Amino acid sequence: MTNESSAKDFILLFRGGVSHKNLSPDQMQQVVKQFTEWIDGQRRRGQFLGGKPLEDEGKIVSGKNGQIVSDGPFMESKEIIIGFTMIRAVDLAEAIEISRGCPVLNLGGMVEVRPILEGHLREPA
Repeated sequence: MTNESSAKDFILLFRGGVSHKNLSPDQMQQVVKQFTEWIDGQRRRGQFLGGKPLEDEGKIVSGKNGQIVSDGPFMESKEIIIGFTMIRAVDLAEAIEISRGCPVLNLGGMVEVRPILEGHLREPA
């Protein structure tokens, strides 16, 4: 269990891997089971803060003042973010260790581990 007083928050961004559209119902059920077991382990250790899968569709906003809105992200990209979780870990090394259990790694994807910068934005009331 992570020590709350010295812990930091991290976001794990899941990139690439196999789209759920390319999986059979049985394969999808297996992937959901693997993610559920992985996240349940984090919950038991007091590390899981939240997370969600992301839809395949979206738009890209760019340019000065967001003047450009284009189609994207594109699912054929290995860089596409397909979901995320937020976790609490003692340090980056522990967050990396937690990410090694992510089922997306067995689907050809990768996990980007990023510390969350504290104190710059106000938390919701």
